[in-house]
Amino acid sequence: MSLRLNSAIGGYRLIEYLGRGGMGEVYLAREEGGGRLAAVKLPHSGAPGEAALRFQTEAEVQGKLHHPNIARLLRSGSECGQLYIAMEYVPGSTLTDMLRGGPLEVPRALEIAVVVADAINYIHARGIVHRDLKSSNIKIAPDGAVKLLDFGIAKMAAAPALTRSGCSIGTDDCMAPEQVRGGPVDARADIWAFGVMLYEMLAGRRPFAADTAVELYRRILEAPPPALEKLRPGVPPAVIAVVARCLRKKPGDRYQTARELWDALLAAKDPSRSAPPAHRRAWTALRERRYLLPAIAGALLACLAACPALLNRGPGPNVPAPGAPVAAAPPAPAAGDLVPVSITSDNGVWRVLRDGRDFGPTPATIFGREGETIEFTLKRADCPDFRKTLQIPATAWTVTEHPPCGGR
Repeated sequence: MSLRLNSAIGGYRLIEYLGRGGMGEVYLAREEGGGRLAAVKLPHSGAPGEAALRFQTEAEVQGKLHHPNIARLLRSGSECGQLYIAMEYVPGSTLTDMLRGGPLEVPRALEIAVVVADAINYIHARGIVHRDLKSSNIKIAPDGAVKLLDFGIAKMAAAPALTRSGCSIGTDDCMAPEQVRGGPVDARADIWAFGVMLYEMLAGRRPFAADTAVELYRRILEAPPPALEKLRPGVPPAVIAVVARCLRKKPGDRYQTARELWDALLAAKDPSRSAPPAHRRAWTALRERRYLLPAIAGALLACLAACPALLNRGPGPNVPAPGAPVAAAPPAPAAGDLVPVSITSDNGVWRVLRDGRDFGPTPATIFGREGETIEFTLKRADCPDFRKTLQIPATAWTVTEHPPCGGR
């Protein structure tokens, strides 16, 4: 059907045209009845069957993701033969818009980079490759929050290929060499694109440019990027090294995981952390397995409870036997590290919100710094909101709530 402004689809009324991309058009919409705003995406009119499959794949991918720095899916479907995807609307500017004013200060660039690396790590842990990571797909909200957008050409590891062998897909000057060749693509192509984005944030331009596609592809495949230290004197060597490793031509020479990249960025932000501590790697692993966090935390607590009894089996009440190994207490996160707290509920599924951000259904993981007091809200359509204040502990923790709901 032909859709225009003020028409409705999927329970949303289209109120403003936002733009057009390779996969479709995007409209600002409001939920019928004066509800929340959404970004509604519609495929191009007359799109071929393959494009429709991509559109459906995008909805499927987005529906699997619940991360504070990834725009969330609100609804998707088909109405009168018209496919649609309703996404969280993120106000603000894209990273591309921000960079029109020139390169970012190094600290701000690293802040954004760390957040995006965490989001990429999250999707990779779920077998998803974005394949179109670029500055225009990063939105910066007015409060400074960073959101990753547009999974239009993302691919799930187990999904059948929608790209014919020998065909490249992506944004030309952000594509990794293996994408240019039209070969197999895995998560390391996203690592390359991340390097392009970080280079762009620091230099104010992308590392590879040319007047023709043929020359652009040749440079991506063969030429080194212009030296970042010459374009932007003063960028710390550790940051330049991160960019350089992301942009290595062979996938095997890049960071092999986004978690490894994330650790390198944290070390570059704070040179005193030349190697990521084991506890920080543990917290990252927990984030990748947030649905296992309650069980892991419970087992950890049981072990900790048993440790004193084991240690006290010796000649004195609290003295270990000579030569016996002494178990070290689990290291608390270094000052400034984020501590994961898993929020669960024992009377159904609730959505977890904090500071206006939706962290998804329980069990959901939120983060804070040791000693920080935070407030979160549990929401469910058929129950009153349940607000809770919590002081962040020193180690990973699980909080189980029983929000009141009609006497249940």
